[in-house]
Amino acid sequence: MPTFNTQIIRLACDTTSKENVLDLNTAAEPEAWWARDLTLQVGVFAGAAMLDVSDLQSVTVDLKDPSNLDGAPLVTKTITAFDNTTTLASWQAGMQQHFSVAFTADDLSFTLTNGERLVHLAIVAITTGARTGTICVGTMNIIDDGGNSPESNPANAITVTQAQALVSALGFCNGVVPLAAAGTTAILNTQTWLAGRAPFTAGAGAGAYVANITLSATNALAGAVLRVCIDFEATLDPTINIYNGSTGGTLLQIVTNIDANGRSFLFTAGFDGTNWHKESGAWVL
Repeated sequence: MPTFNTQIIRLACDTTSKENVLDLNTAAEPEAWWARDLTLQVGVFAGAAMLDVSDLQSVTVDLKDPSNLDGAPLVTKTITAFDNTTTLASWQAGMQQHFSVAFTADDLSFTLTNGERLVHLAIVAITTGARTGTICVGTMNIIDDGGNSPESNPANAITVTQAQALVSALGFCNGVVPLAAAGTTAILNTQTWLAGRAPFTAGAGAGAYVANITLSATNALAGAVLRVCIDFEATLDPTINIYNGSTGGTLLQIVTNIDANGRSFLFTAGFDGTNWHKESGAWVL
């Protein structure tokens, strides 16, 4: 009883011909299912004669957009293992080939148009003497089988874990920064971000003091939101100024403690791609 195999296409590549290579199984242009594993089994010929491939150093197989042959391949594979024990009889029996090229489901997950895509197939060899030659060229049609469920993730897809990491990287939460004297503290993040939280504690200094907090545009994306949380200890000493960009920028908020027993103030700002703007500022019970 025959056993199920993933896609296998056998190509008899005639190095003396410039005609498109055909699938031996169908005697037609090769066709393969989109986003499914595929193996090309290749025999190298000169006309009807099977060639000796002992001097092959490597073979590169490229799948390209036919309208952009000078552009980067959609998929490229380099082969360095060859079976020179292959005979005409073992090739014709489907038992051996000079080399095989394995494409994964990911490799064939490139964009289709109306459920299919014609690609240019080129197989080029380099010999141990550093000479290059074309083994064969042709076209191959990649077809969506309608299952819409690649056996593995497409090349540009990401896993749930990777997606969670990317989302997490777009936010930050700083550690608590204590304020107890005059000075300036900048809020920024070292990577691109959309949401941030920056907590502070404002304690009693040697007496009344003014501390500045500046909101940096560094790495912030347009639409970013920043929450500045200030916990005041039981003191009326500090005044906190919050600025856009630097102390020379727009003063967005002045916070002076209103309760000697200690309160918390929550300030929220939004970023328009250039400047920070106050969105809210309120005491929290």
